[in-house]
Amino acid sequence: MLEMVSPDHYRLQGRLSMRDGAQAIEKLLALVNHHQNHGTSQVAHRKPLTLDISGLQSADSVLLAVIIGIARAAESQNLAFSVIGFPERLMGLARAYSIDGLITPHLSTGSQDKS
Repeated sequence: MLEMVSPDHYRLQGRLSMRDGAQAIEKLLALVNHHQNHGTSQVAHRKPLTLDISGLQSADSVLLAVIIGIARAAESQNLAFSVIGFPERLMGLARAYSIDGLITPHLSTGSQDKS
């Protein structure tokens, strides 16, 4: 489900449901902490932590919770965080919940997937 592309770039693949959402958050929080502890001491020189979700076949509001949780953890450590491949259909859900403002700052330019 979670694959390391590079030390600062990770990919979620497959399906993300309620059942495995907590596990995904736990793993990603560990990655945020690892990235923070093993990055350079100067915040300006640290690479952002990137999560590519374009390989997810199925996701729902659990993905929104995962992204918000990781974004908050990263922000609390002054760590940049970005998301690649965010599905447009989930942006509609984020708008319905009025949490799109918590998601959009972390989307990479052109990262929204039209599926």
